[in-house]
Amino acid sequence: MEHDGEVRHEDQQQEPTQVDSPQVGASRADTSDALFAAPEVDPGPELGPTGRPWPELPDPEPLTEHGPAVVIALCNQKGGVGKTTTTINLGASLAELGRRVLLVDFDPQGSLSVGLGINPHTLDLSIYNLLLGRDATAEEVIRPSSRL
Repeated sequence: MEHDGEVRHEDQQQEPTQVDSPQVGASRADTSDALFAAPEVDPGPELGPTGRPWPELPDPEPLTEHGPAVVIALCNQKGGVGKTTTTINLGASLAELGRRVLLVDFDPQGSLSVGLGINPHTLDLSIYNLLLGRDATAEEVIRPSSRL
């Protein structure tokens, strides 16, 4: 085999050519070429999925007593927008923080009740009886999940 005017036999091995390269694990800042030096950039605050910085929320203070109720209503005429899922998760989160929570299922299909493990078709009384029948009291309709 002929290479650059030399005749070489195939059983002779070619010596590897040594290339000047940074050592393994060396950073670009170790090279002498200033073009490869990465500028130091402040990464800034951690961004959430919407591209905005995560808010810093303080932990709520422990409860010593319960005060006046705060009413949070989730409503939307469109179906499938997450009203029931949001209600269940918000209620569970507040309960984990020690808050007393009352979830009211006004959905005729009873999806909130089903999501909490209650079959609405087996109930003797419901919000319907309380609002329209006038034959039930709130205490009879409320189903406590636990007493804290």
